[in-house]
Amino acid sequence: IGAALFEQLQRVTGPPCGASDGSAALQRLGQRLPDEGALYVLRDGVDQTAHLPGGSVLIHRNLVEDHVEPDVVAGFVVAERLRIGATDPLAKLLEATPIWSSFRLLTTGALGEGTLSDYAETLLTAEKTMLPNSTLLAGFEAASLRSTPYAYAIDLTGEKTLGLIEADPFATSAPEPVMNDADWLRLQAICGS
Repeated sequence: IGAALFEQLQRVTGPPCGASDGSAALQRLGQRLPDEGALYVLRDGVDQTAHLPGGSVLIHRNLVEDHVEPDVVAGFVVAERLRIGATDPLAKLLEATPIWSSFRLLTTGALGEGTLSDYAETLLTAEKTMLPNSTLLAGFEAASLRSTPYAYAIDLTGEKTLGLIEADPFATSAPEPVMNDADWLRLQAICGS
């Protein structure tokens, strides 16, 4: 279902960015972070991040191109994966579709193309589930990731995200780097020019 939905989404977002060196770096980033599911960088259509049934995370290209360090995009991926745990993506899809679509899924194991197309538009415009700081901080700690870069990416002043900055699980110690500099440069070029 996630793959079929991703095909429908690409009508709006275009295909995922796929410069080969950047794709390999993106895959290594996914392996560095907890949980599974593919990561895709998109040129348009998604606001920061979104997730699909099956655990795939969609990332807007600005998160890799506009920031100095990979901790920012890694933080957004961790937060999105925490949202997957908080709200089942398949349940959200079924709630947004007519009852006959749920019946079709149960009887055939598939959803209609129209249903997926309609939900694709809903997914891209849906408001994000807000996660409590305690959930985010636990997720960052489990990922061995600083929360401060993510917090400043959300709010440049840090006023709205002060809790994430002050309680950063790695404020006084450095965790394992998210990726090496060469991979970060490759990832930043994943969408080409």
